[in-house]
Amino acid sequence: MRADPITEDRAVGLLRGMLDIPSPSYAEGALAAFLEREMRSLGFTAHVDDVGNVVGEIGAGDGPTVMLLGHMDTVPGDVPVRTEAGRLYGRGASDAKGPLAAMICAAARTGGSGGRVVVVGAVEEETAPSRGATAVRDTMPPPDALIVGEPSGWSTVVLGYKGKLDLRYEVECEPVHPTRPGLKAAEHAWGCWATLLELLGPGTGPGEGHDSFDRPGPTLVSISGDLVRAEAEFSVRTPPGFDADGFVERLRARTPHGRLSVIGNVGAHRVGRADPVVRALHAGIREHGVRPAAKLKTATADLNVLAEKWRMPMATYGPGDSELDHTPDESIDISGYLRGVSVLTTALDRLAALPPGAESAPPAPPRVPRPREAPDRVRPEDRGSREDAPDGGHGGLDELKERAASIRRRIVDMCATKNGGHLGGSMSLVEIMVCLYSRVLRIDPDDPDAPDRDVMILSKGHGAIGLYAALGEYGFFPPDRLSDYGAHGSQFMAHPNSALPGVEMPSGALGHGLPLGIGFSLAARLDGTDRRCVVIMGDGELQEGSVWEAAMAAGTQNLERLTAVVDRNRLQITGRTESIVELEPLADRWRSFGWTVREVDGHDLAALLEAFTAPPEPGRPTVIIARTRKGRGLPYVEDKVKSHFVKLNERMHRRAKAALRDADADGKGGRS
Repeated sequence: MRADPITEDRAVGLLRGMLDIPSPSYAEGALAAFLEREMRSLGFTAHVDDVGNVVGEIGAGDGPTVMLLGHMDTVPGDVPVRTEAGRLYGRGASDAKGPLAAMICAAARTGGSGGRVVVVGAVEEETAPSRGATAVRDTMPPPDALIVGEPSGWSTVVLGYKGKLDLRYEVECEPVHPTRPGLKAAEHAWGCWATLLELLGPGTGPGEGHDSFDRPGPTLVSISGDLVRAEAEFSVRTPPGFDADGFVERLRARTPHGRLSVIGNVGAHRVGRADPVVRALHAGIREHGVRPAAKLKTATADLNVLAEKWRMPMATYGPGDSELDHTPDESIDISGYLRGVSVLTTALDRLAALPPGAESAPPAPPRVPRPREAPDRVRPEDRGSREDAPDGGHGGLDELKERAASIRRRIVDMCATKNGGHLGGSMSLVEIMVCLYSRVLRIDPDDPDAPDRDVMILSKGHGAIGLYAALGEYGFFPPDRLSDYGAHGSQFMAHPNSALPGVEMPSGALGHGLPLGIGFSLAARLDGTDRRCVVIMGDGELQEGSVWEAAMAAGTQNLERLTAVVDRNRLQITGRTESIVELEPLADRWRSFGWTVREVDGHDLAALLEAFTAPPEPGRPTVIIARTRKGRGLPYVEDKVKSHFVKLNERMHRRAKAALRDADADGKGGRS
């Protein structure tokens, strides 16, 4: 087996070598020569092109060609190169030598991934013409996929950048006395700026619009002059769909005394989360047990230049903190940089399977709400009896029972860690989780943050290990990561941690999940999507007043896409629910607030599927009261208060696993 050409020391050494070479815009030659030598030593073929870009290629397979493009140039200024407290300092450490170095390392590590990887260190990104990226776009064959290197943070992918319209206004006037009526040259220049702001519209005054991707953001770059001559330069960060040509013509018509010229113009570009490059990068981030983030930036990058003509899958990614760009403290976290190399390596391996001719995925447009077909709805006549049909009379329930058994085993394993876990309330949830993730929720483990996903909120946060086990079972992260539960610094905490893929909300004090579910449902209505929101609550949680305030509100808002699930195991941490605060008649209480009520055996997979997939009553939210048993699957703690929180020693762990094996053999792991 060939040794990895990129050790951590080699990766950090490459970046440090790049930082040691100053490379302000128009003076990138020394760095290009250095990178040409470095890439050749790593197995690339490399050269410097006519405009000064360094281009390296690796791999000669029949798979797709992936281009990784970062820029070599920096703003002027010296930041002494040094390592302090796990950070590497130097001008360009974040913007954008860190991302470019990570790209070179990842490409060398994959060797082309069965196709070709082209790495470009471009010149002049920090200048208006961006001549390096323009030359790549106009002279090189388009690749099958593109990743542009900019600092996004190692766990974040940038989906889009605003465009940029740069303008110059020049005016000359006849020499006159300052007291003569009429505008003088400097006043004409200032008037042009005022007119520009007026044409851009509300919310785009000085300093405004730069915090929004969807509004123009103007900047007065410079203004100088006197009574006779004046000049001003303006820069407008433009949103998608901005008509730059029409805007310039309107501004010229309103400022006829001077000359308005366009210095540079590049449009905004945005891709969707379903873009193959975005998905590949998200997969690499998830391998580190972190939920990927996505953002839109209000600046402009080489992505905009390339996207003017190229339409392949693309996104922007790179380790580094953009807040440090161009500052005296510009630096990069070394561990984040190395994780960035790992993420890019995974992404390149994933993109090796990219089909030819793939196109960039646009952002998902708002959709008009529509009735959604219920997935695999279980009809009553299909269910049969347990005696007549061991599989419940519905194809596929055997698989669901196996899923339930697997999840229970994982829950028991997590309770055998040194910290223990909330066993009882997690075990009572298992069949509910299996139904949701197998047949009900529209959510993709490879893209759990998709804008049109369904939302599941675990309001009874002490069932977190049940949720974690289900997410591992269904591929939201590698299930072997569950062994981190309870370890110092682990993301698998006692209550849900929203940094994990598939976890929508954290929880602390109970009773907040249903109000949040209402918020998600109202937001879906405003967005025009048919998103479904499911909130799982414990029956002890129903003693919180916030639950009933939310229930009353939801019943008046026509939220038929909202489903509440009550895990009705009749136990809470201090005893039986009915001995603490009586809840019955529970169904009637929900109906009094305008909800549709469905009561089912919470361990009967077919009954649960029928309850989840039956069409909602028009204008009414639905509550499913699932009758369950706390600690389900372990007879010696089932339906007992002591199952609430359990720390299993080695002997108890063996006993619990044996009980689960016996239950599986008897066909009781998940009832049908």
